[in-house]
Amino acid sequence: MDDKKNSSREEDKNRQTIIMRRYIELVARWYDIPPSTKTLIKLLPIFIILAAIPLTVRLLQQPQSLIQNAAAPAVYQVPSTIDSTGATDVSAALNSFIASVPDNSIIQFPPQGKYLLSQGIQIAQRKGLTFEGNGSSLIDASSSGGSDQLSSLFVLGHAYQGSWSDNNNNITVQDFTLIGNNTKPGVFTPGQEGEAGMEIEGTNNLLVQNVTVKGVFGDGFKIGDASNGVHLYNNTVQNAGRNDVSIVSGSNIEIDHNNFTESGYITFDIEPNTSGETIAYVNYHDNVIGSWKSAEFFAVDKSQTGAGIHDITVNNNIISYGSLKTWVASSVGRKQNITFTNNVSTLGPVAGPVLTLAHIDGLNVYGNLQSLTSGSLAQISDCTNVVTAPPSESPTPTPKPTAAP
Repeated sequence: MDDKKNSSREEDKNRQTIIMRRYIELVARWYDIPPSTKTLIKLLPIFIILAAIPLTVRLLQQPQSLIQNAAAPAVYQVPSTIDSTGATDVSAALNSFIASVPDNSIIQFPPQGKYLLSQGIQIAQRKGLTFEGNGSSLIDASSSGGSDQLSSLFVLGHAYQGSWSDNNNNITVQDFTLIGNNTKPGVFTPGQEGEAGMEIEGTNNLLVQNVTVKGVFGDGFKIGDASNGVHLYNNTVQNAGRNDVSIVSGSNIEIDHNNFTESGYITFDIEPNTSGETIAYVNYHDNVIGSWKSAEFFAVDKSQTGAGIHDITVNNNIISYGSLKTWVASSVGRKQNITFTNNVSTLGPVAGPVLTLAHIDGLNVYGNLQSLTSGSLAQISDCTNVVTAPPSESPTPTPKPTAAP
C-alpha cells in the first residue's frame, strides 16, 4: 500500500513538473524569450509575474465595470405635478424638489418644458449634480425690474429662502433656455443689472454647455466669490442688458466656442469689486461676438481696485458689429501676463488706438485685425516683457554633407 502511495505521489510530482515546464515554455513563446533551459529556470520568477499581468487585467475588467455601474448617478425626473406649461409660478415647488434630490444625481427636465419663476433655481453646498434641461425654458416672472440677484434664472451659491453660501462642487448645467424679463433687451440700465442668466458664486468645477440666455437685465453669466474651474462652452447670450460675461473673482476659468450676439455694456468684463478679489488663469477664446454698445469689447479692472489679476488670455475671437476696443490700463496695481492675440473685427474702419494697454508685466499682443481710419491699433505704455509678434518657429537645421565613402 505504501509503495502505491509513493508511486502516486511520484506521478503527481512528475505531472506538476511537466505542467510547469509547459507553462514556462508557453510564457517564453508569449514574450518571445529564447527557450534555453537554464535561461527559463533563472527567469522563472519573472515568468510568473509576466503571466499574471494579462490574467490580472482580465480579472479586473469585470469588477471595474460593476463598480462603474454601481457608481452611475441616479436620475430624478422633475415631477409632472410641477407645472411645465409656464402658466403658474413654480419657484417654491421646483426648488423644494431639487433640495430633496441627493448629491451625485441627475435632475432631468422634460423636453421643451416651460417653468415660470419669480426666483430662480438656487443651490448651495451641493456636489455632483447634473441639470439636464432637454430644451426646457426657465422664465423670469419677478417684478423686481432686474434689481434682484435672486431673480437670476440659476443662482449657484445661495440656498432658496436661505442665505448666500458657497462650496458647490462638480456641477453641470446643460440644454436650457434662460429668459429674462427686460423690456429693453440689449440696453444697459444702471441700477437694474441684478438679474443674470446665471449667477455663479463660490462654485468649483462647473460645466455650463448648450445654454441660451435671452433678454436679461444684467449679465449673461456672472462669476464671483472665488469660483474655481468654471467652463462655459457652446452657449449663446442674446441681448444682455449689461455684459455677456463678468468675472468678479475666480480662477481657472475657460470661456470658449460661445455666441454672444449683443450686450448693452461690455462683452467680456473682468471687474473685481475690492482689492482682495483675485482673478487668475482665465482663457477666453474662439467665441463669436455680434456687438457691444456702451463701453468695450474687453475690459479689466475699470474701477481701479488694484486687485490681483494675472494670466488672462483673450485669443482667436471674432466680432462682427463692434470694434476690438479694449482697456487694460488700471493705474492702481500692476497686472501680470496679459495675452490679447489673433482677435478679429470685421467692422468697418475706426479711429485708433483701439487697444489701451498700460501697467502690465508680461504683455503679449499680436495677430489682431482691425481696420483703422487713423492712428495705431494699440497704445502701450509702462509695460514690461512686451511681445508684439508671434514667436517664430525655429528653422530646420540644414544637414551637413557627408564625405563620399
